[in-house]
Amino acid sequence: MNTDSPRLGHTLTTRYDIDNFIVGLLIMFLLVYALELMILIPCGSFHDIMSCDLPPASRAFWQAYFELDPLFLEMPAWLVTVMSIQDYLFNPWWVLSLFMFWTGRQQTNWYRTCTLVMCGTIIGTTAVTFGVQSAHPHYTTGIMAMLVVINGPWIAAPLLYIWRLRHTSPAAANAGRPSGTVVRAMVMVLLPTILYFSMSAIRRMV
Repeated sequence: MNTDSPRLGHTLTTRYDIDNFIVGLLIMFLLVYALELMILIPCGSFHDIMSCDLPPASRAFWQAYFELDPLFLEMPAWLVTVMSIQDYLFNPWWVLSLFMFWTGRQQTNWYRTCTLVMCGTIIGTTAVTFGVQSAHPHYTTGIMAMLVVINGPWIAAPLLYIWRLRHTSPAAANAGRPSGTVVRAMVMVLLPTILYFSMSAIRRMV
């Protein structure tokens, strides 16, 4: 069966709940990238964070995370590579994915195949980062738990994408419930960002 021909729901109300939720995740990832630009633009690259004279607003926003994750501030060569892959490969992919899900084209064969490869790469690089951190004396069980809350979505979301696009036919892939109303759809879209930044705010207060 040709999975390239049908388009799924491509409005807020006709899109499935899970697809509106994925749209929200993609928007959240792009918002996080926008916050990373507070470092990248003044520093020029992740490699120079340690010696970079960050603007006061950027320093104030990121200081708590630097203290939680000092490797992010030190940026060893392996982490520079991981972050560079994120900037030049993952973030453009989020933009493309947002377009595909927003317009109901996520079932096209080429996109589904590429997404499986991309998600595997994202999960792998995030897992490597967690693995190196867990072997470092600074990263206690409590700190690792907080980092899982903050960075865990970069494993959980790709797993969700893989699950969502696992079907072999449009009929199977269409199983789900359309959001139906604008209010329900907006809740699904906004939920990832609300949850993520609420957990980040709670972490800052702990």
